[in-house]
Amino acid sequence: MLGEGQIIAAAGCDRADAPCDVADLRAPLDRLVCDFATSGDTCLAARLSEQFARLAARADQAEHPSRLGWYYLTAVYSWAATSDASFAAERRERACRLYHESVARLLIVAQLDCAYQSGCGIQVDTPYGTAQIRLAVEGFAWHADDFQQLYPVGDYATSNVLRRYARPGYGVPLVVRRTQHTGRYCEEAFLTNDATFAATAMLFPQQAACADASTPIPTQATLALYDPLNPPAPNSGGGASPLATDTTAPLAFGSISRGDSDFWLTAFIEPDDFTDDRLAMLEPYQPGKIPVIFVHGLLSSPSTWTDLVNDLRAQSEFSQRYQVWEFRYETGAPFLAAAARLRRELKQLITTIDPHGADPALQDIVLVGHSMGGLVARLQTVDSGDALWNVIANEPLEQIVTDPATRAQLAELFFFEAQPSVRRVIYLATPHLGSEWANRPIGRLASSLVRREPQIERRHRQLAAANPGVFSPEIRDRIPTSIDMLDPDSPSLRAIWCLPTAPWITTHSVIGTEHPPLFVPPGDSVVSVESAEHPGTASRVFVCATHTHVQRDTDTTNEVWRILSEHVSTDPEPDLPSPEME
Repeated sequence: MLGEGQIIAAAGCDRADAPCDVADLRAPLDRLVCDFATSGDTCLAARLSEQFARLAARADQAEHPSRLGWYYLTAVYSWAATSDASFAAERRERACRLYHESVARLLIVAQLDCAYQSGCGIQVDTPYGTAQIRLAVEGFAWHADDFQQLYPVGDYATSNVLRRYARPGYGVPLVVRRTQHTGRYCEEAFLTNDATFAATAMLFPQQAACADASTPIPTQATLALYDPLNPPAPNSGGGASPLATDTTAPLAFGSISRGDSDFWLTAFIEPDDFTDDRLAMLEPYQPGKIPVIFVHGLLSSPSTWTDLVNDLRAQSEFSQRYQVWEFRYETGAPFLAAAARLRRELKQLITTIDPHGADPALQDIVLVGHSMGGLVARLQTVDSGDALWNVIANEPLEQIVTDPATRAQLAELFFFEAQPSVRRVIYLATPHLGSEWANRPIGRLASSLVRREPQIERRHRQLAAANPGVFSPEIRDRIPTSIDMLDPDSPSLRAIWCLPTAPWITTHSVIGTEHPPLFVPPGDSVVSVESAEHPGTASRVFVCATHTHVQRDTDTTNEVWRILSEHVSTDPEPDLPSPEME
């Protein structure tokens, strides 16, 4: 975030200076303002911007209410100065710097002083009259009401992202934060609770509005916010190009602000108490764009996808053709439960946003699953028949002694069909045949930490007692955890491995091979190559990375992007009308 120190330095002021009394400066400034209003002399504009920058910095240091007006005037006149191509490069660069820094600080101060209204804009009081800054958003799936908090991007570093995608240019890169639902979308329940996304801000004063001699400054301006993932054509938006962008900052900000560092532990140890498991969209529904659904693995969270999503969004074609959805789930419970929830919510979301089945992109979905998330994804691609049920019970479901609610839950877990909307699945380090770690002391210890709700445990005991000799040891003695089901000897896992993939779905494997095969089979230190492979995949790529970094490796990005490029090249372009813009 830009601070007042940068503005002060740009204007040549000493931070230790006390806030000045501007009364002695007003007279010469008034004359210059009026002279510029009549002449449009850019040299006068450059002089004014320097003077106003000094006043803005000093007022800001004192937290004086006038600071917002001075920043507005700095932006207005520095913008005018940038338009003079005859200026020396150094002078023009200085004007550009003042413009960007004053716009950034204007946005910060407007929010600190409660002058910014999301969806509307900013009202600014200056010594020369009141100015109205209208908000205009360009290229976003979001509505103007969703731009609730604006954070200018400064220098930052975080371990959450390995690579930063930013470009210098005109405008101020922003992280936009949407903290409250607006009710504008039918898919509101599926939008992330605390969405962050990128924007680039440009302030355009309307010079024609300053005809009145009593208010010689522009009293109308537009704060234009552009989507860097869907930028305007050069010079089409009324401003200079290219736009400055930073598409990484919102992902880094979001992964930290969501508190995902605690999510994975709660979702594993107390799966029944975890209430934030759901299918979520990073942006509102965009007709014609194919959903890519990312499914994280065991002891993980959606933040595990930050690097891969960051890399993919750096490809302009990705944002033109795809929309990102994510599925978060409780990883301590059997992954059969997560797969059932994903099936249920995917159907519900598609019905909500496309009740008449008009968008073919929603029948062309791609799933990307890491580790156990790959097994959750795989269970969207197969018909279970009675294969899974026969592994855990020796009596038909209809003959099980239980209540209707428990019978319905068992049916959802063990009887299902392949999702007709899914067309492609990418497995990343997926343990199709389990992991030896599930058998080791650390795996058994982790499994013992999982706590189920007492009423769920009680219902499980009643089910086993009411049906003696019916259920297999895998589920008879206790509700298996996800780690139990990753045991290579798990009959359920073996049965899932044998289920054939639906013929309309294409699968791919990315396999980690970081661990040297000295005392263990080759693999990524958690999943062996043998377990990560699956028959019938259309492609198989080996990546030199550990299990927890396979999804962050650039070789994985390249392979996923290759697959996604192939996906759109083999499918017809959706022939859909452009969505209406308000």
